Amino acid sequence: MRQRIFGVGNELRGDDGVGLVVARAAAQRLSAHDVEYLEIGADPLALLAELERTDAAVIVDAADMGEEPGAIMALCARDAVRAVRTDPLLCHGFGLKDVLSIAQEIGILPERTRIVGIQPLSFEGQGLSPEVRGRLDQYVETTCNEVLGHEEEDSRR
Repeated sequence: MRQRIFGVGNELRGDDGVGLVVARAAAQRLSAHDVEYLEIGADPLALLAELERTDAAVIVDAADMGEEPGAIMALCARDAVRAVRTDPLLCHGFGLKDVLSIAQEIGILPERTRIVGIQPLSFEGQGLSPEVRGRLDQYVETTCNEVLGHEEEDSRR
């Protein structure tokens, strides 16, 4: 089974970089497992080609879910499409919500896809806000648990 952790974001845009930081750290922590880390960067459309070649995905991204800054939600793709707000200021034209909808529509979204969404405070400046930076360990732990949850599902089949 091809299991992947995807980091989405831009480390030069404040909290937008949290998906990359968290996914990278989770992949390092899970190095003994058969998990591949892919850095998507600021263009979520790049996910489409990769999802087609993935059996189980955990996607980590800064996502406006209308929560307090630093809040984290782990969701299935369908729930993420409903929970994540559309960002009218997207510099790349498509957000994670749009890409998940497209992947579902064209039938390439892996059945086992989980989204780890982290509520940003700001997309200004470099580096993470204190509200987000102070919870990195929790985000990494949640991401690892989502990946390991995929492995548990497979062992029960």
